[in-house]
Amino acid sequence: MGDLVTSPFWAAYAAVYDAIWDSPLTRSLATHAVEACGGPGIDVVDLGCGTGLLSQGFTGVRTGVDSAPAMLRRASARG
Repeated sequence: MGDLVTSPFWAAYAAVYDAIWDSPLTRSLATHAVEACGGPGIDVVDLGCGTGLLSQGFTGVRTGVDSAPAMLRRASARG
């Protein structure tokens, strides 16, 4: 069956993830996350970060954790 984490599926999904999920709803959730956590300047750990869409509004240190290397590469490129 292969390793699901490093399977070609995750590489392909990472490539289109932002096109699928970057929406007004996702941006609203990201804004809410910043407000709920006390503002943009705090340091955060984003567990299951995907491409980093939900933590993009934070300006402090952002540490992303994801089991799919392709997602982490996209999150890292996001900053």
